[in-house]
Amino acid sequence: MTSFEVFTAEELISLFVEICSEVECIVEDDDEDTIGGTSLICDVGGLEFTCFLKGEEPFWNGLSLFSSRPAPPNPLHFCNRFNSGPHLSRAYQIQPLDDDDDFDVDADGRMKVMARQFIHFDGGVTLPHIAFLVYMWIEDLCTFNELEDDVDDDEAESEIDFEIPDNLAGAAVSLIERITAFLEIRGSSNARGIAKALRVEKQKVNGVLYGNLKTFGKSADQPAIWSLKK
Repeated sequence: MTSFEVFTAEELISLFVEICSEVECIVEDDDEDTIGGTSLICDVGGLEFTCFLKGEEPFWNGLSLFSSRPAPPNPLHFCNRFNSGPHLSRAYQIQPLDDDDDFDVDADGRMKVMARQFIHFDGGVTLPHIAFLVYMWIEDLCTFNELEDDVDDDEAESEIDFEIPDNLAGAAVSLIERITAFLEIRGSSNARGIAKALRVEKQKVNGVLYGNLKTFGKSADQPAIWSLKK
């Protein structure tokens, strides 16, 4: 038997306000053209996305996260490459229509790709766990928007200029200990820099960082810059 957890809109809005720099709540009623519902328009470090609350008010049993961007030159290749990675979200090519039933394109004539993720509140999920999944969604959006590709060569080289101390080279040393030691030496870095230096997957690094926010602090911009909390 599966157990389901539900949360009020106020609880979920408070969660997103804590995570995001801006949150706007929109409530729409059913009419002939639209399906009513509650959605949150969110901005975090310049990344924008929409969160649709799933279920029936006043208690909601899931979230649908959505974000779109202009399509790159080869949108199908981009989506397939993104979906082959270790992401919780999935990317799709979309061809939305405008009010005149023409393809909705940007000023340069490009169509769009979208990222989407569902978070279901089953199995007794907690608000901290939902927050963790939203943080992972934001990390996926950094990859989806190719923000990490903007790092120049000099900065990329400096990110991996780190030699693992002998006492941290063994598998018996936990990843949180290795990340802590790295940040004690380097001071700060983004998750990709930490992952390159420690030779582990970035998703594993993000899991440790966001799972230990009492130990690690992050900047408000995206991709986040991490350091040890004082």
